[in-house]
Amino acid sequence: MNNLFKKNLLFFSFVALIGLGFTTISYGEAIVSVTPERIPSPAVGEQLQLNIQILGGKNVAGYKLTVGFDSTALNYIDSTNADYLPTGAYASSAITSVNSVTVAATSATGVATMENGTLATVKFEVVAVKSSAINLINVTLFDSAAMSLPVMTVDGIVAPAPLLAADVNQDGTVNILDLTQVAKNFGISPIDNPRADVNGDGTVNILDLVHVAQYFGEIIPSAKSVVPPADEFDVVADAEVAAESLPATGITPPPTTPKIAAPGTINLNPPNSAPYHDVFFQAHGTNPFIDTEDDPFSTFGMDVDTASYAVTRRYLRDGFLPPPEAVRVEEFVNAFDYDYTPPTDETFAIHLEAAPSKFGEGKRLQLLRIGIQGHIIPDTDRKDAKLTFVIDVSGSMSLETRLELVKKALRLLVDQLRDGDEIGIVIYGTTARVLLPHTRNVNREHILAAINSLRPEGVTNAEAGLRLGYQLALQNFGPDHINRVILCSDGVANVGITGAEGILTEIEKYVEHGIYLTTVGFGMGNYNDTLMEQLANQGNGSYAYVDTLDEARRIFVENLTGTLQVIAKDAKVQVEFNPETVSRFRLLGYENRRLDHEDFRDDDVDAGEIGSGHSVTALYEIKLQSEGVVGKLATVFIRHEDPDTTNVTEVSREIFANELKRTFEEASTSYQLAASVAEFAEILRGSYWAQQGSLDAVKKTLEGTFPFPHQRTPQQDELIALVREAIRLK
Repeated sequence: MNNLFKKNLLFFSFVALIGLGFTTISYGEAIVSVTPERIPSPAVGEQLQLNIQILGGKNVAGYKLTVGFDSTALNYIDSTNADYLPTGAYASSAITSVNSVTVAATSATGVATMENGTLATVKFEVVAVKSSAINLINVTLFDSAAMSLPVMTVDGIVAPAPLLAADVNQDGTVNILDLTQVAKNFGISPIDNPRADVNGDGTVNILDLVHVAQYFGEIIPSAKSVVPPADEFDVVADAEVAAESLPATGITPPPTTPKIAAPGTINLNPPNSAPYHDVFFQAHGTNPFIDTEDDPFSTFGMDVDTASYAVTRRYLRDGFLPPPEAVRVEEFVNAFDYDYTPPTDETFAIHLEAAPSKFGEGKRLQLLRIGIQGHIIPDTDRKDAKLTFVIDVSGSMSLETRLELVKKALRLLVDQLRDGDEIGIVIYGTTARVLLPHTRNVNREHILAAINSLRPEGVTNAEAGLRLGYQLALQNFGPDHINRVILCSDGVANVGITGAEGILTEIEKYVEHGIYLTTVGFGMGNYNDTLMEQLANQGNGSYAYVDTLDEARRIFVENLTGTLQVIAKDAKVQVEFNPETVSRFRLLGYENRRLDHEDFRDDDVDAGEIGSGHSVTALYEIKLQSEGVVGKLATVFIRHEDPDTTNVTEVSREIFANELKRTFEEASTSYQLAASVAEFAEILRGSYWAQQGSLDAVKKTLEGTFPFPHQRTPQQDELIALVREAIRLK
């Protein structure tokens, strides 16, 4: 009875929250959906066509949307703009990835005359008959003025026809309730519930019961509905995650009022008006301007972490500005793809570009962008991997269903690994234990079963978990393999060695054996960003933060080889400015990656590890000695060790004054994007050098750089939405 009351309470809370959003902000949104919602899978080799339909559309002149699918079940063939937009609408070429396709179209002759219709059709070839979700991600509708319109989305599912039939009540699980539905219609005519005739022979009898019993306990992925935040209709969070954590209704409560918890989450009431309980970040200061007469060199270790940007996104989407110490400029900048050309023969290609600074105009500054692109190893050519997941299953991982997001992220990773890859799992709460010895991915059903069995338990002994994880990794070490520990945690440690220094000392000895570490953070509130970042740095690895399933997809699917295989160890950058042309300079970010200049050619000094295809971007504000200077501005040096041969390589490239662009707008769009991202971070962290900075200026620059919503990437759309939200909160 108590459980029933709780379920009803959650249901009515959900309805009340949605109702509050609709009443307060008068959505009137269109609904974009996969039709039909439940799709029987054809046989292997046959084609499946999905219709993306719109209901209740008004003043629609274009659309852009991404269809996410399970690439182990479906293979994308093609897509077509349908009949909803006026005749002559222009459809952009589809953008495809391993498990998604983005389609867009816009009308130059006016808006759609119908409220209901089909936006697009997408065709797939069936490669496996199995249950899988069809997710609508980042759906945008816009009017003839390119302004975003409100929209709600409904996903679809593809499943074997017999399994869909066995789910008589369509609740997503074949269980006793379905047998009951069949039994209630047993032998009667006419049949009260046509779905009770499971096998379609016109009679409800024992054969229908047997059919349901065959699939007893099977789960069908549910189709979700997603309502975007009221103040930003042009960004829709990943459907699976958004359905579990309702977006904000647009109402910002007073600081002392606790936020309404989404169904299934624990409501946190942070102290002293803080957004979350017990969140730990570390400030590293802000780089100053340096006179080249005093010191013409700048030296730092490469960094490919992106966690700070994802953490900030989480804060802003929850309706809060991030703490200044949570913002690391380089992690914002490196979260974006600038489409650098990769090297042909070397490990790295260096791309240099400079122009007048858009955000330092009053100081007559130039902005130098250093883009470093790593060699790309094709997925088919990467080494086999021996991965050891170390998973935090302590009680804090039950908050906000963060352990469930861990499980979804790991399932994505398992689906992308090859049969020859091996996975072991260590879990830790009060104590640590091996949940799964290293198992070849050809037996992925055993791996997935272990992941699905994860449940929160006990307090947090991170030190014991990491020690056991590294021991398991060392026992199964493969000299010709990728050997990596992947820590999934909220970073909290309250049993055993709890301090960062003690845990770091524990893992140092394993790093020397060639075992790399990836730390992946989950959750907010009871979260230790400081520990997760320091562990990754000390463990020769990288740090990412997963706030949505889309972010997990980026790390574990779209950039899998880059996440796993290292192409350069102890990678360092040194820039030598020419005092005759440059009077002073300032590096934006990398405060916690600074090195002594003599460390650049000391190959025993630890620096950054770079994965396949990773890029690193650094920005310098520079002041020229005078207008019209002639000659070399700077020389950029890169030094790194080959992880296989241990050979050390150094390369360099120069940039000259005649390469300076005359205006900011003459620079490439990727340069303008990097500059805008850096200024966004500088303002959010309260940098002394951005005191006169304006978020409105950042927004206008981004909208000027990417003026057409249907031509923006989902990440560019997201960035503009986050800047708008920061303006609202400021």
